[in-house]
Amino acid sequence: MRRIGTKMLLYSAMAILFFLGYRYVAEVTAVRSVETSFLTPIDGMIPFIPEFVFPYMSLYALFWLPVIVSRNITLRDFATIIVATAGMFAVAFTVYAIIPSRYPRPEVCPDTSFVYYILAKALYAYDLPNNTLPSTHAAVVAILLSAARKKFGRRTYAVYALWGASILLSTVTVKQHFVVDLVSGIVLGVVMYAVARRIVGNARTT
Repeated sequence: MRRIGTKMLLYSAMAILFFLGYRYVAEVTAVRSVETSFLTPIDGMIPFIPEFVFPYMSLYALFWLPVIVSRNITLRDFATIIVATAGMFAVAFTVYAIIPSRYPRPEVCPDTSFVYYILAKALYAYDLPNNTLPSTHAAVVAILLSAARKKFGRRTYAVYALWGASILLSTVTVKQHFVVDLVSGIVLGVVMYAVARRIVGNARTT
């Protein structure tokens, strides 16, 4: 229980810093007159599926729970996750400041249905359509799946990976990100996890 409590504290601190930092960067870049669009024909072929707002939003807390409660994810493992996530945010925020981008997401009427209400009031109201490259959603999924790959049993990991895949898919089906955002986010997450493993490993040996 003490290990889980420590993980929760680390996660909570990281989450608070992320939300404050992300919102600040989003508001600063939102006032810029020049924004980049990474729209491609592939993006145009991807349908708008509002129901994917639920897997998209599950990343904020629920997708973290398996690694938080898992006995196989040690505090050292979790520290690696936190270092990787913090490093990823630093890189992403820097890119957002240098190359502000915007996704032309659809107009959504919250009175249409419960799904549209959640999409408009919970996601679109907070998560501004600018700062798309890279997708931090995709990067976090890549980090957590990398950390859990050898720590979870095959069946558990298969379910977790399927959940992660639904989150990755949601980034483009709720029209929050371009395909290039998704790909760059995955690459960034994998790279930052590898870097974090080395950093935490070296810190332990010194």
